[in-house]
Amino acid sequence: MAQLKTAGLQCDSRFTESFVHHRISRGYGPRRIIDELRQKGVNDEVVQEYIDESDPHWLQDLQKVRDRKFGDR
Repeated sequence: MAQLKTAGLQCDSRFTESFVHHRISRGYGPRRIIDELRQKGVNDEVVQEYIDESDPHWLQDLQKVRDRKFGDR
């Protein structure tokens, strides 16, 4: 991993950004995403850059996923 980081081929920030975007699009909430990132060894500081649990957009994003899966209600 150290060699990959040195070569610029592995970046926690890029990974985290992509991972968070993908999980949000699948309907995962902030707690679950944070737990998964911690299990993958991502530093809490990096996690906090990409996830703000108090952001009101979480509800809107999850409603979009629900509507896409189950139709408008």
